[in-house]
Amino acid sequence: MRGKSWLLDRIVAHDLARRHGRLRNALPDLTMRSPWCCKVSVTDAERGRVSVRPRRRRSVLILGGGPTHAVAPLDDPAYEVWCCNDLSAIAVDSERRFRADRWFELHPNDTCVRWRRRSDFWSWLATLPIPVYQFGRRDNTNSIDFPLQRVIRAGRDYFSCTFAYQIGLAIAEGFERIALYGADLLTAREATVERATVEWWLGFAEGQGIEIVMPQVYRGMVRTGNHPLRYAHPETCELEREGVYNWLRDKYQPTLKGFWVGNRPPRTLREWWAWRTS
Repeated sequence: MRGKSWLLDRIVAHDLARRHGRLRNALPDLTMRSPWCCKVSVTDAERGRVSVRPRRRRSVLILGGGPTHAVAPLDDPAYEVWCCNDLSAIAVDSERRFRADRWFELHPNDTCVRWRRRSDFWSWLATLPIPVYQFGRRDNTNSIDFPLQRVIRAGRDYFSCTFAYQIGLAIAEGFERIALYGADLLTAREATVERATVEWWLGFAEGQGIEIVMPQVYRGMVRTGNHPLRYAHPETCELEREGVYNWLRDKYQPTLKGFWVGNRPPRTLREWWAWRTS
């Protein structure tokens, strides 16, 4: 007789299949690359070194999956574009051509990460014709070890997310401008854990004379709850306070139960239902 675990497995598998099919866009065609892409080849995979042709660009665009990725200047040939994880659907230019020069998958290929990634992601990652930075070479013939010690020597050992590692690598490689789009850091873990390390590395980069480019957060966005302004001028103090409190109320309170199981598969029917209804 089949038990409750079998039923739970079927329910979770069915729900994840619906979720992936509903929320995930089609993977881009890697043969249709943007003309703004530069040629990056691996020169020393063990030490995390690459060569860029024609010559190295002095600006890098780090692309995340947050709302502001929609205004990223992916058609600007001045930028080398770095993307990460399973964000392949957004790494395209205005003509829907693949636009990324380096890829970062710094997470382990374990049960938790496989649950969070779409089912065809790993096979797609294996076909990427660009350097894929990882901790431990795997998944791609272009896989390259992330040069962690070199980045630490350039700044400090302070990381909690891929964005922090990417900013540190951009500093270590001598980029003069770092643009950060789609790194809105609005989820529970992003806002409470990841934001601090990203802000530190950005401040450190500015202290080194590197120009930081980020999308503008307009005053009207506070009322809509898209992004909480953490600091404000005196004349907007009450607006900022109201916006942050409303954002916490609207974004966090209804999904507190869901956050407990947001980074791993649900283990009980009660956990699955809390995650599903959130």
